Amino acid sequence: MITLTKPALLCDTGLLSRVFLAKSPFLEAYQVAIERFQEVISTAVFIELQHWLLIQRGLAMPISRAEYDRHRKRLDDYIVLNSDGVSEQALEVGRRWPDTGVGDAYTIGTALVFDVPVFTLNPKHFERVKGLSLYKPANYQELLQSTRRT
Repeated sequence: MITLTKPALLCDTGLLSRVFLAKSPFLEAYQVAIERFQEVISTAVFIELQHWLLIQRGLAMPISRAEYDRHRKRLDDYIVLNSDGVSEQALEVGRRWPDTGVGDAYTIGTALVFDVPVFTLNPKHFERVKGLSLYKPANYQELLQSTRRT
């Protein structure tokens, strides 16, 4: 049984990949959020980030082996929310909104099953889901605009 000391905040892949690379203003927004919340991830986010780390190692300007190992350890330290109900919710999301990718569908399913807000840089697929709440820091619009530049 996992005990949280603060309310949970489900962080999405797009946000955490930028946090791992220490990109501003994403890192600062994340740091403010985790002062108040316990960051958690979905199973899909874990898998997506693990794959993303492997891709980062293969780039022309790859992250170093030490960076990879540090991020991989960080990934293992996250609390991963998962239950049988998540797959059922993700399937319903996929049926209702076929344009939602697998990762987002599972993250939405996780948020609904565990009743936690989501910190995402891709609100399009999340805002339309009744009963789901998004975490939007004061500089949310700046973050969204910055995704177009990164």
